[in-house]
Amino acid sequence: RGGVVYVGTTGGMFYAVDRRDGAFVWSFAAGRAVLGGALVTEEHVYFACDNGYLFKLDRATGKEVWRYDLGDARIGRVLEHQVVTNSGDFDFDHAAPQPVLLDGVLFVGSGDGRMHGVNAESGKPVWTFEAKGKIRTDAVIVGDRVVFGTLDGIVYAVTRDVGREVWKKETRAAITASPALVDGRIIVGNRGGLLAALDAALD
Repeated sequence: RGGVVYVGTTGGMFYAVDRRDGAFVWSFAAGRAVLGGALVTEEHVYFACDNGYLFKLDRATGKEVWRYDLGDARIGRVLEHQVVTNSGDFDFDHAAPQPVLLDGVLFVGSGDGRMHGVNAESGKPVWTFEAKGKIRTDAVIVGDRVVFGTLDGIVYAVTRDVGREVWKKETRAAITASPALVDGRIIVGNRGGLLAALDAALD
């Protein structure tokens, strides 16, 4: 945005980098791996970190404005490495959600299976919803609903105002890619090879 690229690293740093020549504009020590994308607005940058926090930084300076405790700092993950027969190493877990912002509220999932609605101005919780399974992908907003998937293979739709469950669908394998909204349908895939279109208006 504005000629600046915003990116986190597995080494625990978050950078603003000039797109023209790669020079650092500023850096911020987040503390642990940043595996998800950043949400960048005109004045601020938001991202989730593996130390369990959702951060809000000043876009111009990189100074911290607030941090919100997502509560998943102790949740482990398995990153890719050499795969050995019967080792379980196909259960890799290398993604993290990018926050979604609408009407002053941030929506972001956490590794302990909760979806959070957070006031973007104050960093205070609006609501939390307890799902089953880690949430490692982005949510999608469909009208008055927040739709997201979990590593336990379930797609949830909850109300955007209070986080009340509207429906859920079992897909039977880990959801490792973010759902997408296409022509009123929610497109979702899972690690088991499923690609499905769900009706956004399900009750």
